[in-house]
Amino acid sequence: MLRSKILLFALLLLLFAQPGLSQDVFGLKSCGLDSDTCSGLGNSSNKPTTLYSFQPGGALVEHGIVGRIDADGLAFSPVHGLLAFELVDSSQGPPSGSRLILIDPVTAASTAVGGVLSGRNIRGAAFDAGGQLWVVDTNADELLIIDPLTGNPQGAAIPLSLGGSPFNLGELCDIAFRRDGLLTLTHGSATLYVLDTQTGELTEVFQDNEADNEIGSLPTHAGIAFDPLSPFDLYAYDVRQREDIFLYEIEIGMVRTEVYSDIVPDYNAGLGDLASETPPGCAGLPELISDLQLETANGGFHLVLQWSDEASADGYVIFNDSDGAGPFFHVSGSAVSGSSGVFLPMPEDDLVYILVAGDNACGIGPKH
Repeated sequence: MLRSKILLFALLLLLFAQPGLSQDVFGLKSCGLDSDTCSGLGNSSNKPTTLYSFQPGGALVEHGIVGRIDADGLAFSPVHGLLAFELVDSSQGPPSGSRLILIDPVTAASTAVGGVLSGRNIRGAAFDAGGQLWVVDTNADELLIIDPLTGNPQGAAIPLSLGGSPFNLGELCDIAFRRDGLLTLTHGSATLYVLDTQTGELTEVFQDNEADNEIGSLPTHAGIAFDPLSPFDLYAYDVRQREDIFLYEIEIGMVRTEVYSDIVPDYNAGLGDLASETPPGCAGLPELISDLQLETANGGFHLVLQWSDEASADGYVIFNDSDGAGPFFHVSGSAVSGSSGVFLPMPEDDLVYILVAGDNACGIGPKH
Protein backbone atom coordinates (compact mmCIF):
# COMPACT_ATOMS: atom_id res chain seq x y z
CA MET A 1 0.00 0.00 0.00
CA LEU A 2 1.24 3.45 -0.84
CA ARG A 3 1.71 4.96 2.64
CA SER A 4 3.10 8.40 1.83
CA LYS A 5 1.31 11.18 -0.01
CA ILE A 6 1.43 11.29 -3.76
CA LEU A 7 2.52 14.74 -4.79
CA LEU A 8 0.81 15.97 -7.91
CA PHE A 9 1.79 19.58 -8.52
CA ALA A 10 0.62 20.30 -12.05
CA LEU A 11 2.08 23.42 -13.60
CA LEU A 12 2.51 24.80 -17.03
CA LEU A 13 5.76 24.86 -18.94
CA LEU A 14 5.99 28.42 -20.28
CA LEU A 15 7.99 28.45 -23.48
CA PHE A 16 8.06 32.13 -24.30
CA ALA A 17 8.39 35.19 -22.05
CA GLN A 18 5.49 37.62 -22.16
CA PRO A 19 6.41 41.15 -23.17
CA GLY A 20 5.50 43.76 -20.58
CA LEU A 21 5.19 41.34 -17.68
CA SER A 22 7.00 42.64 -14.59
CA GLN A 23 9.97 40.52 -13.57
CA ASP A 24 10.16 42.03 -10.08
CA VAL A 25 9.53 40.01 -6.94
CA PHE A 26 8.78 42.37 -4.03
CA GLY A 27 9.22 41.60 -0.37
CA LEU A 28 8.54 42.96 3.11
CA LYS A 29 10.56 42.24 6.24
CA SER A 30 9.08 43.37 9.54
CA CYS A 31 11.03 43.66 12.77
CA GLY A 32 11.20 40.92 15.38
CA LEU A 33 12.28 41.07 19.02
CA ASP A 34 15.35 43.26 18.65
CA SER A 35 14.84 45.79 21.46
CA ASP A 36 17.37 48.21 19.97
CA THR A 37 15.45 48.55 16.71
CA CYS A 38 11.91 47.22 17.00
CA SER A 39 8.85 48.98 18.37
CA GLY A 40 5.83 47.26 19.87
CA LEU A 41 7.69 44.28 21.35
CA GLY A 42 5.67 41.22 22.27
CA ASN A 43 4.03 40.73 18.88
CA SER A 44 5.12 38.18 16.28
CA SER A 45 6.00 41.13 14.05
CA ASN A 46 6.75 44.74 14.89
CA LYS A 47 7.75 48.14 13.50
CA PRO A 48 9.58 49.00 11.27
CA THR A 49 9.03 47.18 7.96
CA THR A 50 11.52 47.28 5.07
CA LEU A 51 10.61 46.98 1.38
CA TYR A 52 13.00 45.12 -0.92
CA SER A 53 12.85 43.58 -4.38
CA PHE A 54 14.80 41.38 -6.75
CA GLN A 55 14.65 40.12 -10.28
CA PRO A 56 15.45 36.41 -10.64
CA GLY A 57 19.19 36.04 -11.04
CA GLY A 58 19.86 39.67 -10.06
CA ALA A 59 20.84 41.46 -6.87
CA LEU A 60 18.43 42.06 -4.01
CA VAL A 61 17.70 45.79 -3.59
CA GLU A 62 16.50 47.48 -0.38
CA HIS A 63 14.11 50.37 -1.12
CA GLY A 64 13.71 51.72 2.40
CA ILE A 65 11.46 51.73 5.45
CA VAL A 66 7.70 51.56 4.83
CA GLY A 67 7.08 54.23 7.45
CA ARG A 68 7.24 53.34 11.15
CA ILE A 69 4.62 50.62 10.74
CA ASP A 70 4.26 46.86 10.89
CA ALA A 71 3.11 45.64 7.47
CA ASP A 72 2.30 42.30 5.85
CA GLY A 73 -0.04 40.91 3.19
CA LEU A 74 1.90 42.23 0.17
CA ALA A 75 0.33 42.07 -3.31
CA PHE A 76 1.27 43.56 -6.70
CA SER A 77 -0.81 44.45 -9.74
CA PRO A 78 0.23 46.58 -12.75
CA VAL A 79 -3.17 48.30 -12.48
CA HIS A 80 -3.42 48.88 -8.73
CA GLY A 81 0.28 49.00 -7.85
CA LEU A 82 2.02 47.60 -4.79
CA LEU A 83 -0.39 47.11 -1.89
CA ALA A 84 0.01 45.74 1.63
CA PHE A 85 -1.73 45.80 4.99
CA GLU A 86 -0.64 47.83 7.98
CA LEU A 87 -1.13 45.88 11.22
CA VAL A 88 -2.66 48.38 13.64
CA ASP A 89 -2.36 47.42 17.33
CA SER A 90 -4.21 48.74 20.36
CA SER A 91 -1.38 51.14 21.26
CA GLN A 92 -2.30 53.20 18.19
CA GLY A 93 -5.82 53.65 19.49
CA PRO A 94 -9.01 51.79 18.61
CA PRO A 95 -9.84 50.00 16.50
CA SER A 96 -7.01 47.48 16.17
CA GLY A 97 -6.93 45.48 12.95
CA SER A 98 -5.56 45.79 9.41
CA ARG A 99 -5.55 48.73 7.01
CA LEU A 100 -4.81 48.61 3.28
CA ILE A 101 -1.85 50.77 2.21
CA LEU A 102 -0.35 51.73 -1.14
CA ILE A 103 3.46 51.52 -1.27
CA ASP A 104 5.72 53.41 -3.66
CA PRO A 105 7.89 50.62 -5.18
CA VAL A 106 10.87 52.98 -5.53
CA THR A 107 10.90 55.00 -2.28
CA ALA A 108 8.88 52.64 -0.02
CA ALA A 109 6.68 55.56 1.08
CA SER A 110 3.19 54.36 2.06
CA THR A 111 -0.29 55.89 1.93
CA ALA A 112 -3.36 54.58 3.74
CA VAL A 113 -6.27 53.35 1.60
CA GLY A 114 -9.52 53.46 3.54
CA GLY A 115 -10.02 52.69 7.21
CA VAL A 116 -9.00 49.96 9.62
CA LEU A 117 -10.69 46.57 9.25
CA SER A 118 -11.43 46.02 12.92
CA GLY A 119 -10.27 42.69 14.31
CA ARG A 120 -8.70 41.55 11.04
CA ASN A 121 -5.10 40.27 10.91
CA ILE A 122 -4.23 40.15 7.20
CA ARG A 123 -1.02 38.14 6.73
CA GLY A 124 -1.33 37.01 3.12
CA ALA A 125 -2.57 38.70 -0.05
CA ALA A 126 -2.46 38.18 -3.81
CA PHE A 127 -4.12 39.47 -6.97
CA ASP A 128 -5.67 36.93 -9.29
CA ALA A 129 -5.35 37.26 -13.06
CA GLY A 130 -8.64 39.17 -13.19
CA GLY A 131 -7.46 41.87 -10.78
CA GLN A 132 -9.31 40.75 -7.65
CA LEU A 133 -7.40 41.14 -4.39
CA TRP A 134 -7.66 38.02 -2.22
CA VAL A 135 -6.45 37.97 1.39
CA VAL A 136 -6.32 35.61 4.36
CA ASP A 137 -7.23 36.76 7.86
CA THR A 138 -5.41 34.78 10.56
CA ASN A 139 -7.70 35.94 13.38
CA ALA A 140 -10.85 34.49 11.81
CA ASP A 141 -9.11 31.85 9.62
CA GLU A 142 -10.94 33.18 6.57
CA LEU A 143 -10.37 33.96 2.90
CA LEU A 144 -11.91 37.16 1.59
CA ILE A 145 -11.81 39.65 -1.28
CA ILE A 146 -10.79 43.26 -0.65
CA ASP A 147 -11.62 46.22 -2.89
CA PRO A 148 -8.17 47.60 -3.84
CA LEU A 149 -9.61 51.11 -4.24
CA THR A 150 -11.37 51.39 -0.87
CA GLY A 151 -9.79 48.73 1.34
CA ASN A 152 -13.22 47.32 2.20
CA PRO A 153 -14.27 43.65 2.00
CA GLN A 154 -16.35 42.52 -0.97
CA GLY A 155 -18.84 39.70 -0.53
CA ALA A 156 -18.90 37.12 2.23
CA ALA A 157 -15.75 35.76 3.87
CA ILE A 158 -14.99 32.06 3.27
CA PRO A 159 -13.93 29.95 6.29
CA LEU A 160 -10.85 27.78 5.73
CA SER A 161 -11.04 24.02 6.19
CA LEU A 162 -8.84 20.96 5.81
CA GLY A 163 -10.41 17.54 5.40
CA GLY A 164 -13.77 19.10 6.17
CA SER A 165 -12.65 20.46 9.56
CA PRO A 166 -11.91 24.10 10.50
CA PHE A 167 -8.31 25.06 9.73
CA ASN A 168 -6.15 27.02 12.17
CA LEU A 169 -4.09 29.24 9.88
CA GLY A 170 -1.64 30.98 12.22
CA GLU A 171 0.34 34.10 11.35
CA LEU A 172 3.09 32.30 9.40
CA CYS A 173 1.31 32.20 6.07
CA ASP A 174 0.96 33.70 2.61
CA ILE A 175 -0.89 33.11 -0.66
CA ALA A 176 0.07 33.30 -4.35
CA PHE A 177 -1.83 32.54 -7.54
CA ARG A 178 -0.38 30.06 -9.98
CA ARG A 179 -0.63 30.80 -13.66
CA ASP A 180 -3.44 28.28 -14.10
CA GLY A 181 -5.57 30.21 -11.61
CA LEU A 182 -5.17 27.94 -8.59
CA LEU A 183 -4.42 29.65 -5.29
CA THR A 184 -1.41 28.31 -3.37
CA LEU A 185 -1.07 28.84 0.39
CA THR A 186 1.96 28.36 2.63
CA HIS A 187 1.41 27.68 6.30
CA GLY A 188 3.58 26.98 9.32
CA SER A 189 6.77 25.03 8.71
CA ALA A 190 7.00 25.28 4.92
CA THR A 191 3.85 23.35 4.06
CA LEU A 192 2.14 24.18 0.75
CA TYR A 193 -1.55 23.77 0.03
CA VAL A 194 -3.88 24.49 -2.85
CA LEU A 195 -6.81 26.58 -1.62
CA ASP A 196 -10.23 26.30 -3.26
CA THR A 197 -11.51 29.87 -3.55
CA GLN A 198 -15.13 28.68 -3.75
CA THR A 199 -15.23 26.45 -0.67
CA GLY A 200 -12.17 27.40 1.40
CA GLU A 201 -11.04 23.76 1.42
CA LEU A 202 -7.27 23.16 1.51
CA THR A 203 -5.36 20.29 -0.13
CA GLU A 204 -1.79 19.67 1.03
CA VAL A 205 0.66 19.25 -1.86
CA PHE A 206 4.13 19.60 -0.36
CA GLN A 207 6.05 19.89 2.91
CA ASP A 208 9.74 20.81 3.09
CA ASN A 209 11.36 18.44 5.58
CA GLU A 210 14.95 19.27 4.62
CA ALA A 211 16.89 21.13 7.32
CA ASP A 212 19.01 24.15 6.44
CA ASN A 213 22.59 22.86 6.55
CA GLU A 214 23.98 26.13 7.95
CA ILE A 215 21.57 26.61 10.85
CA GLY A 216 20.33 23.04 11.30
CA SER A 217 16.61 23.81 11.37
CA LEU A 218 13.67 23.35 9.03
CA PRO A 219 12.56 26.37 7.00
CA THR A 220 9.63 28.51 8.11
CA HIS A 221 7.92 30.41 5.30
CA ALA A 222 6.34 33.80 5.89
CA GLY A 223 5.93 34.63 2.20
CA ILE A 224 5.75 33.01 -1.24
CA ALA A 225 5.65 34.30 -4.83
CA PHE A 226 5.87 32.64 -8.23
CA ASP A 227 8.38 33.83 -10.80
CA PRO A 228 6.12 35.59 -13.36
CA LEU A 229 8.24 34.41 -16.29
CA SER A 230 9.08 30.91 -15.04
CA PRO A 231 5.99 29.32 -13.50
CA PHE A 232 7.98 26.26 -12.39
CA ASP A 233 9.89 28.52 -9.95
CA LEU A 234 8.47 29.36 -6.53
CA TYR A 235 10.25 31.79 -4.18
CA ALA A 236 9.82 31.55 -0.41
CA TYR A 237 10.84 33.95 2.36
CA ASP A 238 12.25 32.01 5.34
CA VAL A 239 12.23 33.63 8.80
CA ARG A 240 13.70 30.81 10.91
CA GLN A 241 16.77 32.21 12.78
CA ARG A 242 18.16 33.90 9.67
CA GLU A 243 16.19 35.56 6.89
CA ASP A 244 16.80 33.90 3.51
CA ILE A 245 15.04 33.62 0.16
CA PHE A 246 14.69 30.08 -1.17
CA LEU A 247 13.91 28.99 -4.72
CA TYR A 248 11.87 25.81 -5.21
CA GLU A 249 12.12 24.35 -8.71
CA ILE A 250 8.85 22.50 -9.12
CA GLU A 251 9.78 20.90 -12.44
CA ILE A 252 12.55 18.87 -10.81
CA GLY A 253 10.75 17.76 -7.68
CA MET A 254 10.76 20.91 -5.49
CA VAL A 255 14.55 21.08 -5.33
CA ARG A 256 15.44 23.94 -2.95
CA THR A 257 18.21 26.49 -3.49
CA GLU A 258 19.12 29.42 -1.25
CA VAL A 259 19.29 32.41 -3.60
CA TYR A 260 19.58 35.29 -1.10
CA SER A 261 21.04 35.00 2.39
CA ASP A 262 20.50 37.14 5.50
CA ILE A 263 18.41 39.77 3.74
CA VAL A 264 17.98 43.23 5.31
CA PRO A 265 20.57 42.45 8.02
CA ASP A 266 19.89 45.60 10.09
CA TYR A 267 17.49 43.72 12.39
CA ASN A 268 16.08 40.28 13.07
CA ALA A 269 12.83 39.46 11.35
CA GLY A 270 9.39 39.26 12.75
CA LEU A 271 7.39 38.23 9.69
CA GLY A 272 6.95 39.66 6.19
CA ASP A 273 5.82 38.68 2.74
CA LEU A 274 6.59 38.23 -0.97
CA ALA A 275 4.60 39.29 -4.04
CA SER A 276 4.89 39.25 -7.82
CA GLU A 277 2.66 39.98 -10.78
CA THR A 278 0.18 37.23 -11.57
CA PRO A 279 0.36 36.52 -15.33
CA PRO A 280 -2.84 36.80 -17.38
CA GLY A 281 -5.25 33.94 -16.81
CA CYS A 282 -5.99 31.24 -19.30
CA ALA A 283 -9.43 29.94 -18.46
CA GLY A 284 -11.12 28.00 -21.23
CA LEU A 285 -8.02 26.40 -22.71
CA PRO A 286 -8.01 22.59 -22.78
CA GLU A 287 -6.50 20.62 -19.94
CA LEU A 288 -3.18 18.97 -20.70
CA ILE A 289 -4.50 15.61 -19.57
CA SER A 290 -7.50 14.36 -17.63
CA ASP A 291 -8.55 11.46 -15.41
CA LEU A 292 -5.13 11.01 -13.82
CA GLN A 293 -5.19 7.85 -11.70
CA LEU A 294 -2.63 5.93 -9.67
CA GLU A 295 -3.23 2.39 -8.45
CA THR A 296 -1.21 -0.47 -7.00
CA ALA A 297 -0.79 -3.77 -8.85
CA ASN A 298 0.75 -7.22 -8.36
CA GLY A 299 0.06 -7.32 -4.65
CA GLY A 300 1.53 -3.88 -4.04
CA PHE A 301 4.83 -4.49 -5.85
CA HIS A 302 4.03 -2.19 -8.79
CA LEU A 303 2.21 1.03 -9.57
CA VAL A 304 0.01 1.77 -12.56
CA LEU A 305 -0.27 5.43 -13.59
CA GLN A 306 -2.98 6.11 -16.16
CA TRP A 307 -4.49 9.19 -17.75
CA SER A 308 -6.50 10.38 -20.74
CA ASP A 309 -4.91 12.54 -23.41
CA GLU A 310 -6.73 15.66 -24.55
CA ALA A 311 -6.89 16.57 -28.22
CA SER A 312 -4.57 19.47 -29.18
CA ALA A 313 -3.14 19.67 -25.66
CA ASP A 314 0.19 17.86 -26.21
CA GLY A 315 0.63 17.16 -22.51
CA TYR A 316 3.04 14.75 -20.90
CA VAL A 317 3.71 13.20 -17.52
CA ILE A 318 7.00 13.29 -15.62
CA PHE A 319 7.71 11.16 -12.57
CA ASN A 320 10.49 9.87 -10.35
CA ASP A 321 10.64 7.49 -7.43
CA SER A 322 13.31 8.81 -5.08
CA ASP A 323 13.49 12.12 -3.23
CA GLY A 324 12.02 14.36 -5.90
CA ALA A 325 15.44 15.54 -7.07
CA GLY A 326 15.53 13.48 -10.27
CA PRO A 327 16.25 11.90 -12.60
CA PHE A 328 12.73 12.21 -13.97
CA PHE A 329 11.25 9.92 -16.57
CA HIS A 330 9.09 11.39 -19.33
CA VAL A 331 6.04 9.63 -20.71
CA SER A 332 4.60 11.57 -23.62
CA GLY A 333 0.89 11.61 -24.22
CA SER A 334 -0.84 11.75 -27.56
CA ALA A 335 -1.87 14.86 -29.47
CA VAL A 336 -5.28 13.28 -29.97
CA SER A 337 -7.79 12.04 -27.43
CA GLY A 338 -7.07 8.62 -26.00
CA SER A 339 -5.61 6.72 -23.07
CA SER A 340 -1.99 6.53 -21.96
CA GLY A 341 -0.29 4.90 -19.03
CA VAL A 342 2.88 3.58 -17.48
CA PHE A 343 3.72 0.55 -15.32
CA LEU A 344 6.53 1.00 -12.79
CA PRO A 345 7.99 -0.80 -9.75
CA MET A 346 6.90 0.29 -6.30
CA PRO A 347 9.51 2.77 -4.97
CA GLU A 348 11.48 1.64 -1.95
CA ASP A 349 10.25 4.57 0.14
CA ASP A 350 6.66 4.29 -1.15
CA LEU A 351 6.82 7.83 -2.52
CA VAL A 352 6.55 8.93 -6.13
CA TYR A 353 6.63 12.52 -7.41
CA ILE A 354 4.45 13.24 -10.43
CA LEU A 355 4.35 16.37 -12.57
CA VAL A 356 2.03 17.12 -15.46
CA ALA A 357 3.37 19.59 -18.01
CA GLY A 358 2.95 20.60 -21.62
CA ASP A 359 3.20 23.33 -24.22
CA ASN A 360 -0.12 25.05 -23.57
CA ALA A 361 -0.66 28.19 -21.54
CA CYS A 362 -2.36 26.30 -18.71
CA GLY A 363 -2.42 22.92 -17.05
CA ILE A 364 -4.58 20.88 -14.72
CA GLY A 365 -4.67 21.30 -10.97
CA PRO A 366 -3.31 18.87 -8.39
CA LYS A 367 -5.12 15.57 -7.90
CA HIS A 368 -4.49 12.73 -5.49
